Amino acid sequence: SEKDEILFLYPGAQVAVISNGVFIDEFSKFKSFNKKDYIQKFTNNRREKVSKIIVSMGRLTEKKGFDILIKAFNKVLSQYRDSYLLIAGPDEAEGKNLLKLISELNLNQNIFLIGPLENQEKIDFLANADLFVLPSHNENFGNVYVDSLAAGTPIVASLNTPWQNVEDYNCGKWVANNIDTTFRAMLELLGNDRTIMRNNSLELSRNYDWSVVAKEFKTLFKRSL
Repeated sequence: SEKDEILFLYPGAQVAVISNGVFIDEFSKFKSFNKKDYIQKFTNNRREKVSKIIVSMGRLTEKKGFDILIKAFNKVLSQYRDSYLLIAGPDEAEGKNLLKLISELNLNQNIFLIGPLENQEKIDFLANADLFVLPSHNENFGNVYVDSLAAGTPIVASLNTPWQNVEDYNCGKWVANNIDTTFRAMLELLGNDRTIMRNNSLELSRNYDWSVVAKEFKTLFKRSL
């Protein structure tokens, strides 16, 4: 989308698109949690039954579409009753509205805003979840999507992001960021084999390892000389 915007202003510009990168090896080292211990660790709440764990991550802003996610998750509960949604990220003016929505839907026992996570905690958070969902209204890349894939967790991304290739690799869904399509995408992925989803996610993420991305930059620089 940024390339298109540049070419609109400067039609003769030569523009190359190269993705961000990630150090894949860092994401392979995570601590495994059973579902009950996971909820305990990241929410300080003990739950005796945990069916599915869905996570999201990002700045708590309107742009990220967390309200869509919360409403879609509410529908998921009709199929997976003892499921939980954990949203990690710093509050940037939207947290109060999200908490109000959670309360209005009577989901205080199933949805948690847990604040920002970094380093190993972020990796453990992503790797032990069943599904990552971020129905963002706009992302030029969205590092957290590839972070989740590198941790072995499939994703649901909106059409306003450049993540259509998750469908080619069968490790996610690329859908319109509205409640119904997000819900249906979540339901489909939660019904898939988790081991297959993990392997497929890892396979796609390897395309974004810095060892691969760096070569693209090197090729571009050489061609520019």
